[in-house]
Amino acid sequence: MQATRCRADATPRRVRVRGMLVLIAFAATACARSASPGATASLTASTSAPIIAGVYGSVSAGPTCPVERAGQSCPPRPVIAEIDARDPSGATVATTHTDAQGGFNLALPPGGYSLVAVITMGVFPTCRPTYVTVSPGQQTKADIACDTGIR
Repeated sequence: MQATRCRADATPRRVRVRGMLVLIAFAATACARSASPGATASLTASTSAPIIAGVYGSVSAGPTCPVERAGQSCPPRPVIAEIDARDPSGATVATTHTDAQGGFNLALPPGGYSLVAVITMGVFPTCRPTYVTVSPGQQTKADIACDTGIR
C-alpha cells in the first residue's frame, strides 16, 4: 500500500468549493445591483430581440384618510384588479392582473385603447377608464387612479 502525499501548494477540495461559492455569490450580487431600478443599461447593435409594444403602470386608490392633516402621511393605496384593454369599439383585446403593489404590464399591438380596472371584490374603489395610445416598439406608461369614496 502506497501512502498518498499532499503537496504543500495543493488546495483542499472543501476550500476550493467555498471559494467558488463566494465567487458565485459575488457575481450574483453584482448582477442584482446592476438590475436595480436606478441602474441604466445600454443595448448593443447585436441585440436581436425586438422591443415589444404595450402598456405598463400602476393602479392606486385615494383618498385613504377621511381627514388629511399637515404632517400626516396619507398616500394612495395599491389596488388589486383585473386590467382590461379595450379597443375603440369597446371589445376587450387583452387582460392582465395587477401585482400586490398595483403594478401591471400588458403587451399590446400599436393603437388606441381604454384601460379599465375591474374590481372583483366589493363596490369601492371606483376607477375611471384611462385612455392610452400605444406606439410601435414602445412601452407606454399609464397609471390608473381610483376613488375610494372617502370624504
